Amino acid sequence: MKYWGEFQTKFGFDDGGAVPPDAWACRAAYVRWINCRARELGSDVRLVAYDRGGVHNCYLILCVPASWVKSVPDCELWIGSWRSGWDPNTKAPRELRGAWEEAPTDSAMALAIAEAFEQDLDAEVETKVTLRRRKAKVKK
Repeated sequence: MKYWGEFQTKFGFDDGGAVPPDAWACRAAYVRWINCRARELGSDVRLVAYDRGGVHNCYLILCVPASWVKSVPDCELWIGSWRSGWDPNTKAPRELRGAWEEAPTDSAMALAIAEAFEQDLDAEVETKVTLRRRKAKVKK
């Protein structure tokens, strides 16, 4: 998981100034696989792809209580709010919105994360970068 550490802090990816083109897809692959394994292991928490606005790193992974997201489709947890995913600022239980704190990782989630490092999750991602064709303006 080549970007795992970058997703843990708003200062990741050189404070958001150097986000690679495959970052969103890698984050989705990590959250999807880890949540599936954490559920199998009986974890009481889940990971959420969190799209943070502002001038720092916009791609984060947060840990929230599983009870908050038990009725949320799995795909909403790994796509991020900018693509209509689950957002703790607007979709957390009403009494916690704006005042919630990230949940601590339990032992089952820690095990799922450790196991994820043994997988080749980055290989699930293929990135195609293209350059738009555009007529160049040439000064005479």
